[in-house]
Amino acid sequence: MFCINHPLVMIELFLIGLLQVVGQISVYYVISHFKQHIYPLISTTRKILTILFSIFLFSHKLNAPQWFSLVIVFASMGYELYD
Repeated sequence: MFCINHPLVMIELFLIGLLQVVGQISVYYVISHFKQHIYPLISTTRKILTILFSIFLFSHKLNAPQWFSLVIVFASMGYELYD
């Protein structure tokens, strides 16, 4: 009933499905052409960048423990790249 009452939601659902397919193909490509350990690094980097964009573009506030956690994650990623 919701989709009938709001037909534009079908476009949104289609786009979400399409993006999920593109994401899965990207994961398969990365794993098949590079080491399987590279994908978690890519995924973590994307998630951290998403958080940073959320903080700076949308002015979301973080408290001190949350900033400390972000520093730990960035330090871990930097160490893994260095290693």
